[in-house]
Amino acid sequence: MKKFVILSVGIVSVIMLFFAAELLSEKKDTKITAFNSSLTLETKKEYAKAIEELTKIYETESKDYLVNLRLGWLNYCVADYKQSKVYYAKALEIDGSSIEAMLASTLPMAALKEWTNVKKVYQNVLEIDPQNYTANLRLGQSYFYAQDYKASAKHLELVKSHFPGDYEANSSLAWTYYYLGKKSAARDLFISTLMVSPKDSLATVGLKLVN
Repeated sequence: MKKFVILSVGIVSVIMLFFAAELLSEKKDTKITAFNSSLTLETKKEYAKAIEELTKIYETESKDYLVNLRLGWLNYCVADYKQSKVYYAKALEIDGSSIEAMLASTLPMAALKEWTNVKKVYQNVLEIDPQNYTANLRLGQSYFYAQDYKASAKHLELVKSHFPGDYEANSSLAWTYYYLGKKSAARDLFISTLMVSPKDSLATVGLKLVN
């Protein structure tokens, strides 16, 4: 009898484990299906439907980094910038060191013209990754528009040193050097800009100014 009870308990345990595994598998498959479906809908520019696919599973997947990151992007695509910020912030709560989420969060901030917050995000990125292309480029450009050309040059020179053939790095640094009075260096960069973008009107104007 004792042996029978032990066997019965063992069988019940196996059955429970089986069903638990089935439930977990179903949950996983639901998340994958919803996420992949949202990707497919995005390619068709059906952003609202793509959002709907993920909101269906959000109650159980609210702590999933990728789900929040994607909802941040999709809400940005439909111009719901405030909601986009909420989802990006949630993604950063889940993974606070994600440069991916930090940079993405600047999209709705920029759309809302929250330039101070955008600048803070780029500075936070550089604390983690001082060589980051996007953060250095955008900070350099923001300092340029603020007419702080020395600070601009500091960031743009770093980008240019790592990406010497990059259009934005050459163009932005060329104008920064122009306003710093470094016309010879600016000329070289305007030429490089026109080499990679022959019809660039700003570089054409810049080159005429330094010749």
